[in-house]
Parts: sequence; structure tokens; C-alpha cells
Amino acid sequence: HPFRPDKGKEYLLIKRLKPNGRERLVCHDSEGVRYTIPIEHTNLGSTQNYNEQTCTSCDFRYEDILKLAETVEITRKKYI
Repeated sequence: HPFRPDKGKEYLLIKRLKPNGRERLVCHDSEGVRYTIPIEHTNLGSTQNYNEQTCTSCDFRYEDILKLAETVEITRKKYI
């Protein structure tokens, strides 16, 4: 991923996990420290995979967001 501080480094891949529908990689760095990173932050992930995951995991319905926006606008007009 272009914004990760460790961009370009290679790590030992231990396994792939998919908790909560989001794929993560379990890795060891050169010092043996184990950690997980989102697959889309690596060259194994793809933009399409990232978009599919983020688009399917929304916690809000479109109708609820519109209703919230209307309520915020009404409240803002009332107090400004």
C-alpha cells in the first residue's frame, strides 16, 4: 500500500484470516514479530477486492442516512 511506512518490505506470510468478512494476513517481520495487516494494504490485495469489502460492510442503510441528513438540517436551521 503506498501510504504504509513499511512499503516495499517483504514479510513471511503465515496465514490468511477473514474475521468479520475482512481478509487479513498474519505475518512475521525480520525480527520474528507476529502481526496482522489488511490484505488491501499489500500487493496480494486489489482495488476491486477492497471496494467489494468496503461496499458490502456498510453499517447504515441509505434511507437512514438521508433521514439523518434531513434531521441535522432541520436542527441546524432551528438553532442558527
